[in-house]
Amino acid sequence: MRARAIVVALLVAACAREPALASYHEQALAVTAAYAPQVDALIARGQRLAMRLAAVPATVEGQPAVATRLAADAATLASLRGTLTGLPAATADAIARRQRGPVVALLARTSGDVATSVVRLGDAVTAAERDVAALEAQAKALAAPPPVDPATAPAAPLLLQSTPPKHP
Repeated sequence: MRARAIVVALLVAACAREPALASYHEQALAVTAAYAPQVDALIARGQRLAMRLAAVPATVEGQPAVATRLAADAATLASLRGTLTGLPAATADAIARRQRGPVVALLARTSGDVATSVVRLGDAVTAAERDVAALEAQAKALAAPPPVDPATAPAAPLLLQSTPPKHP
């Protein structure tokens, strides 16, 4: 009888925890829904910047450094996107194994890391946009012919006749 009471008590406790565990999955879905569009927008901005930067010759001072930074940011964003898309499944897996502690730790760590990373990477992409614009201006200035100073420019040859002479 006493063993039956213990089993019933454990069953009641497990049923009472079930809604709490389900709420963790909902939290994981909410984190993913909140941050995935932001990460996708940052990825798209980074890709547009990479295409603009590809048009800037590598000989322009600073271009390789900006290209390296953009590639590193793109890799970090891809990893962050993978973390976000995997969060609901990882949470569901831990819930299925009835591991409350790992679920709480996973959500807390991921939520904090994602929020911090989105802000940091947003700032990095904004800075890269300024850098790419400066590199484009520098490349344009290098490609433009130097201005002609009329005082030092050689005189253009004078044409005596604008139409060719007629042959008899």
